[in-house]
Amino acid sequence: VCFITSSFKEYIDENVSCNKGNIIDINTKKIIGKHNGLTKYTIGQRRGLDIGGTTDRMFVVGKNIEENVLYVALGNDNDYLKSDSCIIENVNLNINDKPTNCTAKFRYRGLEYPVTLEYLNDNKIKVIYDNVKAITPGQTCVLYQGNQCIGGGTIKTVCKHDEKIWYIL
Repeated sequence: VCFITSSFKEYIDENVSCNKGNIIDINTKKIIGKHNGLTKYTIGQRRGLDIGGTTDRMFVVGKNIEENVLYVALGNDNDYLKSDSCIIENVNLNINDKPTNCTAKFRYRGLEYPVTLEYLNDNKIKVIYDNVKAITPGQTCVLYQGNQCIGGGTIKTVCKHDEKIWYIL
């Protein structure tokens, strides 16, 4: 029997070697702090950045693994946080018809957003929405019709104006 007694953060601290690096404001391109290892941060994260000097909230918007840089954006409505479509893969639909309009959740306790679906080949769907914040590859997109969950998939790619948004280089 295995009992987990530490948090994910403690597990990473104990089991993953991390190199410190620069935190850069994506808008100004200025170094505003140091991070404790890129593996400790997720896209959309706003807590635990340990950066002072501003009253605006800061959010992780990207990582450059090769240069060991963490990119952040200031403000809840920063354009770098928003996207308007994503591609989901490994789709599992539990209905026979393929609706083109429904709602989607991108976080467990998150809001439902109206979406339009475009069915692609290879068990993928393009999910189109209106400027939703911090949609991240690897998250799950769950689709609903009313109160019924009709399926979902894993977010593979996030786009804005039909161009892939970089999150991790």
